[in-house]
Amino acid sequence: MTYIFVGLIFLFLDLNINLGQITIGLLPTFVGYFLLARGLQTLPEDPDFAKARTLSLVMTVYTLVLYIVNLLGLQLQLGLLGWILDAVRLVVYFSILYLLNRGIGQLQVKTGKDLGAEQLRPLWLVLVVLESATLVLNWIPVVGAFALLGNLVVHIVLLVLYYNVKKRYEA
Repeated sequence: MTYIFVGLIFLFLDLNINLGQITIGLLPTFVGYFLLARGLQTLPEDPDFAKARTLSLVMTVYTLVLYIVNLLGLQLQLGLLGWILDAVRLVVYFSILYLLNRGIGQLQVKTGKDLGAEQLRPLWLVLVVLESATLVLNWIPVVGAFALLGNLVVHIVLLVLYYNVKKRYEA
């Protein structure tokens, strides 16, 4: 579970340095997806974990390519295609988190431990709404900023919940 938690830190905390058109990710998402896939491999066999692992490996490659595109300063030249690529990334990201949460629920049933799985689903739904709103409303500065702030708060709360899942699972 440690790999999963650290991977989620890389996914949830998107810290970048912008130098003109070049964007350098301080916590690269491709590292987060790789760690997530590695962590999912260590959990008991579950179809949801297996699907999430496969998607995480695909996203490792996908986000590595996007990272290189950002390093080369090409993201602004993509225009609408860049927005579509980001939307695809979000849909797969939501799917991975959904499968992870569902797998944790199944793990909770199998182990008989209260892992706190029931708290993850409502926050996942809030995250889907806020992330989607941020993607769509990013062109309206004030509204986009509020959606972005909401995303940060939900990501931090989710990190706390996943940390609790990790601790309870390892206990």
